[in-house]
Amino acid sequence: MSATDTEHQPPPVSPDLELFCPRCGYNLRGLPSDNCPECGLKVDRSGAGVSRIPWEHRRRIGRIRAYWRTLVMRRQALAEEVMHPVRYRDARLFQLITVLITAAPLVVLTALPLPLPAYGAAAAPIGSFAFPPGYVMDLVIPLLASTALRVVVPLAIVLFLFAMTGVPSYFFHPPHLTVVQQNRAIALSYYACAPIVLLLPAGIAGCALVAGGVAKPDLSRDYFFAWAFMVLATGALSVAAVLLTWWSSLRLLRQVTACSTARVLTLAVTLPVAWALLAALILVGVPWVAGFALLVVWSFQ
Repeated sequence: MSATDTEHQPPPVSPDLELFCPRCGYNLRGLPSDNCPECGLKVDRSGAGVSRIPWEHRRRIGRIRAYWRTLVMRRQALAEEVMHPVRYRDARLFQLITVLITAAPLVVLTALPLPLPAYGAAAAPIGSFAFPPGYVMDLVIPLLASTALRVVVPLAIVLFLFAMTGVPSYFFHPPHLTVVQQNRAIALSYYACAPIVLLLPAGIAGCALVAGGVAKPDLSRDYFFAWAFMVLATGALSVAAVLLTWWSSLRLLRQVTACSTARVLTLAVTLPVAWALLAALILVGVPWVAGFALLVVWSFQ
């Protein structure tokens, strides 16, 4: 055997390492056979002590390549990593980078000052403009005031995406798993956020629509079909990103934890509700509080 072959061989598996069947979660530590006694699956023990998630080897293969390979990694291959050690900090860093990449065009759009179109509310006669009821204005005015602080809305977008992609982790520690399995499953749950990156092209298309509308107010009339296609593509990509993130979390939960159908259905129903509540709390609540505080400061000047 050559020296090169020796260097590329996986490290020997420690007898104290927790090994779990990727299909049923049975603890294989100390068993002489490679077949799981619970479900009969043949388990490859070679390299069981080393994670095969590319992101955890980014220093060796390069950060961009490791991120891309992890982004397109099959859910089944990712679920099988429950039998390997998984670094929690690496998973959270992958989630954070995915969120920042996804939010980048939306942050740029909301942070930059955009001129108002000439045909807006300012051009309408005062007598023809119907103001909403007072209680509606009490809610709207602080939101409008928050736009004076350019950092508020971008921060709210990043916080929402980070919270949105972190919600599934609360379901990845069912009580029938050992503590080691629960910790690995929770770390793996953060990799389920990969499909949310589809919001990146949707955000870029949305920015192009807004920029085109500001530069040429008659864009939707002069280039109706192109404009309509861009709108539909932006909406379709946004819906696909949310649905794929939802589906990815459900599949990974079932494959990683071998949990009951009831737990998967609970996650399926809870995720959209939790996302809606987070949107109301962060995307609306945070700017409203910041805008209200700004109005209070202005009132003393």
